[in-house]
Amino acid sequence: MRILALNLPGIDLVKRGLEDLSAQHQSKYSMLLLSAKSRLNDLGISFDNFSSEKDPSGMLFSLLKQEQGDGAHSMYNALNRELLSFIKALEHETRS
Repeated sequence: MRILALNLPGIDLVKRGLEDLSAQHQSKYSMLLLSAKSRLNDLGISFDNFSSEKDPSGMLFSLLKQEQGDGAHSMYNALNRELLSFIKALEHETRS
C-alpha cells in the first residue's frame, strides 16, 4: 500500500512534514512529525535521515510562538489533532 497516495485527513500536513524532513528543514511540520516518530514508524512512515531534535514538541511550540504569538497554543493543539486524525485513519486503513 502506498500510504502517501491515500486520501486521508491530514495527509497534506504529513507530506509537507516529510518534504521538510527530507530537506533537513526545521519547520512546524517536521517537528510535528518528529514528535510522533515512533507511532508513525510503526505505521510504515519512517524518516531516519533527519538528525533527531531532542525535544521536537518544545521546538514545535517555539516555532509556533514566533509565528502565532498568543495563538501558539491553539495552533499547537490543532496541528496535533490533525496529525492524530491522520494516524487513526491510517491505522483503520491498515486494519482493513
